[in-house]
Amino acid sequence: MTNVIADGALSQLWMQGVQEDLNKKLVAKGIGTVDGRAARIFHNPFNSTPVGTNGAKQSTYTTETMTSTDDTLTVGQRATVAEQIDSYEQMMTSYDLMSQQSRRQAYRIADYIDQYVLNMPVSKSGVRQIDNGIIGGGASDSAGYVLSATNANVAGNTLAEYLALGNAALEEGMFWVVSPYDMTKITAYAQSHGFNLQDSAITAGYLGSAGKQFAGMDLFISNNLTHTVNLTLATNPTAGDTFSLTVNGRTVTFTFRASATVAGDIKIGASAAATQATVKLAVNGTGVGDGTDYFELATADRFTLQQSSPQSAPGTYAIRQARTRNLDCPGLRRDHLEQRQD
Repeated sequence: MTNVIADGALSQLWMQGVQEDLNKKLVAKGIGTVDGRAARIFHNPFNSTPVGTNGAKQSTYTTETMTSTDDTLTVGQRATVAEQIDSYEQMMTSYDLMSQQSRRQAYRIADYIDQYVLNMPVSKSGVRQIDNGIIGGGASDSAGYVLSATNANVAGNTLAEYLALGNAALEEGMFWVVSPYDMTKITAYAQSHGFNLQDSAITAGYLGSAGKQFAGMDLFISNNLTHTVNLTLATNPTAGDTFSLTVNGRTVTFTFRASATVAGDIKIGASAAATQATVKLAVNGTGVGDGTDYFELATADRFTLQQSSPQSAPGTYAIRQARTRNLDCPGLRRDHLEQRQD
């Protein structure tokens, strides 16, 4: 008799493993509030601010009109991973292939979610920028502050100060998401000044948490912080010219061609500006990668660019990773995320 496992049951068992690993890996979940309800629209009404009075005791008082306005969030983003594992492949292995792959899938999904969430302070308007000028005690200059083992306290204290000045709900807790590179600088400052960072790694060493606090903020480590790199192109290249990006020891090479026909080819435009725009598409993996703009990279090379992490020294760059960024991602635990099983 043939054993039959319904697709829904298999999906449920599969998602349980993915969800368990996802819960451990998401930095976004560590810094935000996650709503796991099976809903796509979330309501968050906010009320008017009370005015109130303060003065001598009176027998009468004036009542105020309270208003309540509904605010909604429609979830329109979905991080997905889709693969096929044949039952024959599973049978031919000596280990649980599905269990192992579910962990890899959880890592990929968490990667995409963290990239999206940690990019929010950069992509949204109305976010206060704490830059080199402000940390130095002057006016904003839109320049990145270079964190070091001697000035980490200045940066941390300034971030906490401006959150407080903005009437932020500090009782909700503060956090600071930094790159591994900057985490080294913060730790080095603490070590050189004779005190220990508060360490709760035994209970908080997950969700990207460093299990430490600095300047009153919980520290989280991530390689998914948004950075900007400017690739200049003074003159239009000629066919056969190349440029390379080295990420974590792996070199990805692009070649300029009159016609893009093989992986890594970039079609030369009518001007340097036009070619530069196509270079941006090719590096980011957007646009049309079938030869119209460029020819898509080999899978391993694209994966390398997507997974770039901070290996550069100050003043140099790896793709998507500038070392002089405006204070990474500090803030309060006020973000709202939606997480569910499909």
